[in-house]
Amino acid sequence: MALTFDLNKKSAGKRLGIENVPFSVSAKVVPRKINIIGTYDPGKTEIVPDEPLRVFSPDEVGSKCGFGTMLHRLAVRAYDGSRGVETFITPQEEVGGAVAGSGNIDFVGSTVTKASKLHFYAAAIKTSGAISLAVGDDEDAIAVKFAAAVEDAANKAFPVSAAVDDVTTSQVNITAKSKGPWGNFITLAFNIQPGEKLPEGVQVAITDMTGGSGVPDVTPALNAWGVDDNQNEEWYMDVICGYGQDTDTWDKLHDYNGNSNEGTGNYKPGLMRAFRTMVGDTDPGTAALSALIAKADLRAEFDMTNGIVAEPGSYHHPMELAAVSMGLMSYTNNTLAESGYVDLALPNIIPSPKTDRWTDNEDNRELAVRNGISVTQVKNNRVTLQNMMSFWRPESLPLDNNAYRSMRNISLLQNIAYSGIQRFDTEKWKRFTVVRRTQRVTNPNSQTKARDTNNVREELVGWTYDLEKNAWIYEADFTIEKLKEGNVIFLREDGSGWNYRLPFILSGEGGILDGIVQVDINLAILAN
Repeated sequence: MALTFDLNKKSAGKRLGIENVPFSVSAKVVPRKINIIGTYDPGKTEIVPDEPLRVFSPDEVGSKCGFGTMLHRLAVRAYDGSRGVETFITPQEEVGGAVAGSGNIDFVGSTVTKASKLHFYAAAIKTSGAISLAVGDDEDAIAVKFAAAVEDAANKAFPVSAAVDDVTTSQVNITAKSKGPWGNFITLAFNIQPGEKLPEGVQVAITDMTGGSGVPDVTPALNAWGVDDNQNEEWYMDVICGYGQDTDTWDKLHDYNGNSNEGTGNYKPGLMRAFRTMVGDTDPGTAALSALIAKADLRAEFDMTNGIVAEPGSYHHPMELAAVSMGLMSYTNNTLAESGYVDLALPNIIPSPKTDRWTDNEDNRELAVRNGISVTQVKNNRVTLQNMMSFWRPESLPLDNNAYRSMRNISLLQNIAYSGIQRFDTEKWKRFTVVRRTQRVTNPNSQTKARDTNNVREELVGWTYDLEKNAWIYEADFTIEKLKEGNVIFLREDGSGWNYRLPFILSGEGGILDGIVQVDINLAILAN
């Protein structure tokens, strides 16, 4: 019960109370930060390239970077999942000579025989209003109405622009608003949702988006987050990069983030400001799974930063799929660092056609997860996350011992690392003096800063129980026993402090409950 003083007392006096409260640092979930790397509209000259910028809504990103551009679309999806987790963007200029992906839609041979509407989607984003057609509209009239509807100001979030072709007037040319391979993955489709169909007399020929090229170098963006001992100084924990399955980008993200077992990059002892990131994949059919496994195999021995999440056959842009997934993971771990993601529904994501989904098959999902591929599954007409994996699965590390294969475990380790740093970043452990036995230090002033091995052990015991309290480790007993056995805390030879090597067993990522139900029809068993 807290001490209080009677504020109405009138008599003179100097009153003092003493209250017993804990001063030790308690392990708390680190507030997560998202950083989105991508390109913006070159006409937005007020943007400073490669400079991180705090943002507060997708509309703000659209206003600053251009509506429908890569950065805006990624922000829309990230916010869909994150529901307001602290978010930054790092805008990058498009590469000189980059080309925008393009396609077209041809209404040749069409004449509307019954008034109705067109339902058009680009990357599963529908035009803000259905496109109304009147009886007698021919192929040219339909093309004009279609292009005008796409270009309508109400469609500012659309990732493409449209214009009637100068030569083939029944054809509408579609161009991505952002240059680079990004545009090649924007699907063009009609009638995705149930009940939608083409108006009578209308026929369409779709030429898919292609030809986009030019990927920016992600290194300047990463370096802007800090280098050397200031690397990732703001501690962006969940990174979304719009450059897709570009191996050069993967390499640079990995090189900057580093490897925990090697103590490099953001995993350097004393930093421990690691991030995680994912890209998407929407290629349909089981051949796509084989291709993904082949890509993951090339990175299994070293890459604990990147991962792929698959929704085969999705109409959505694969990087928008990754952005909403990362946003949802960030939102989930912003409250519970130890939470997994199985069966979390991705908001505003339309399920892919059933015939395209290799993820409907349990054997395929098992194969994917074992090979470092994250999967989704459609349940009750909602796209849900399942196991979210990184590429990391070196041959030298058995599957059941591999902590960094799971994106959920990376969240745990981010928080454990932060809590460990905070535990020893207190006044108690600043400017301390190393002694053999603190009980022999009798000078009162010297006692305040004298520390011995037992003090370190006590701090580690308190930290261990704190982690157990938060369900971040399976149990404290294992670690405490190791502390009792010794060979965990080592005095540095120059007397400058201690090194410790403390073993933890992480809490398990639940999601499996297998059972056998046994039955019998012999009623005589009831008499026994």
